Amino acid sequence: MSKFVLGFLVLAAIVGFWGVRSYNKLVSMDQAVQAQWSQVENVYQRRADLVPNLVETVKGAAKFEKDTFTAVTEARAKVGQVQGNTSPNDAASVEKFRAAQDQLSSALSKLMETLAALEVSIASATSAIAGLAAERHREEKEIVDESSPKWRRQTLPG
Repeated sequence: MSKFVLGFLVLAAIVGFWGVRSYNKLVSMDQAVQAQWSQVENVYQRRADLVPNLVETVKGAAKFEKDTFTAVTEARAKVGQVQGNTSPNDAASVEKFRAAQDQLSSALSKLMETLAALEVSIASATSAIAGLAAERHREEKEIVDESSPKWRRQTLPG
């Protein structure tokens, strides 16, 4: 009977060690999954942080163009209003006409300066937008890489 008890104890110890080993492996795998998921969340957060930068860059370029266009349009409209009411014999209307023309000249001068700078600005904004878009693309690829299982990641091209 002692051989039977001894055999049972050896079998219980083997099953116990196997159970502990299996539990430890499951805990290790759970930790690996949690670590991988945090990487996925980090990549999503970096991507979310890029969106406001991209939007602000585009808004800045659009506002710059809109302000210049608005100034020129308003100056042109004032010249049109004054031009119809100008009498060469009335000094006040001639002065209004000259002031409107000066304002239009100023706005057009600003427009010409803006056009010279706009080429540089557009190139800068375009490169900034392209850079942000490229970074967003890298983040999207990293999301795919981080969220796919390691065994599958090894078989994916690129």
